[in-house]
Amino acid sequence: MSSSQRIYCNHNLLLESINLVGFDMDYTLSFYKQEALNTLLIKLATEKLIAKNYPKAIGSLHYDQALAIRGLVIDKRLGNVFKLDQHGRASIVMHGLTTLSKKERHRLYGVRRIQLSSSRYHWIDTLFSLPEVIMYLVLIDFFKDNNKHSFYQQLCVDIRESLDESHKDGTFKSVICNDMTKYIERDDNLCSMIETMHQSNKKLFLLTNSLFPYTNALMNYLLDTMDMPWHDYFDFIVVGADKPRFFTKKKPFDVVDSGMGENFKHCGSQLSSSVIYQGGNLYDFEKMTGYQGGEILYIGDHIYDDMLLLKKRHTWRTAMVIQELDEEQNKSRQLQKQFLNMEYMAREIRDIVYQIEHQSKKDNDVAKINALKNKLEHLNQKMKTTQDYINRSYNVYWGSLFRANSKNSYFSTQLHAYADLYTCRVSNFSSPSYSFYTDRKKMPHEDE
Repeated sequence: MSSSQRIYCNHNLLLESINLVGFDMDYTLSFYKQEALNTLLIKLATEKLIAKNYPKAIGSLHYDQALAIRGLVIDKRLGNVFKLDQHGRASIVMHGLTTLSKKERHRLYGVRRIQLSSSRYHWIDTLFSLPEVIMYLVLIDFFKDNNKHSFYQQLCVDIRESLDESHKDGTFKSVICNDMTKYIERDDNLCSMIETMHQSNKKLFLLTNSLFPYTNALMNYLLDTMDMPWHDYFDFIVVGADKPRFFTKKKPFDVVDSGMGENFKHCGSQLSSSVIYQGGNLYDFEKMTGYQGGEILYIGDHIYDDMLLLKKRHTWRTAMVIQELDEEQNKSRQLQKQFLNMEYMAREIRDIVYQIEHQSKKDNDVAKINALKNKLEHLNQKMKTTQDYINRSYNVYWGSLFRANSKNSYFSTQLHAYADLYTCRVSNFSSPSYSFYTDRKKMPHEDE
């Protein structure tokens, strides 16, 4: 089995114990062609910013798409964007189009854990938000003479509002619906996966924040080879779910008029497979479907909206679809030589440090110690050069989505904590009775 077909396991899970499988839609059942999507969203947002009296020149700036990956954080007070390591510390920091030095990074953030709960910070954990980072960095650079903290804050607010308006006023969705082939990447194995789930007696549900008109258009496009209308393949359908509040609040379910797509009435005491619902909440969903907790698997793409609360407050099982995973794995395979060199150099560095300590205690031979120190300095510089090469191979600014130099990234730490399984595409769930087990993880002292 190729890596692009594999499902990876963070926490043991037996699919045969799952009776109800749920899917998010955007970036789960449907993939967006990210470059085209970013270009569209940036265009729509800059037009709205110009309407708010921003200079017309921002519409013709170059918005480098490599400036953004998931897992970045916007510092609205200082106008910076940074990447977090597994300990929640800033590992790479950019101000505008300039990467700050290690000395400057330490001056601003030290080695303390960043408190993402602070209103000062905005964490980017969804692919829909990549244009926010791209625009923020480019416009910070464009307005570099305006270095007031109030401007940094307002710029972030204005960019977010402009992007949100493009979603809310229907501009974004109308463009997508008018040219699906340009913006949506179809998965040829999606229909067969759904059929296999049904043949294995799994009940299926769709739970998406998108409203019915857009959901209907997108699902018709994704599943147009199915023998029946797309909604007949799901036992329960909930649109406009308002996640993550769906998992915490008690909003009622409403019945959507699928002909109109907007008119709705209050739901009864049960959820029907022939009805499309809007809103609702997890507590009533469990009660009205008869399925609960660990017999439900929900598959999504967003750590906060789809994963986190299901693991912190509830007992649903979770699986995360990571669109970037396949490309990252391809890059990793190409870098095997560099990874091996890093391991050899790390072992050699540890050995030299031991030799220096031994020489200092034994006879304190200054010439030998200085020679070892020079060799150590050379190796450390070679390690840094190799690490920089590895980082640039993934992304010229930020490196790998899953790593922060030698450490895991904060994104991968969150992924491990809140997603039981993860994979690069939802159609990989083609064996509904498969059992997943984690490997025993070693602690550092267990390598001795």
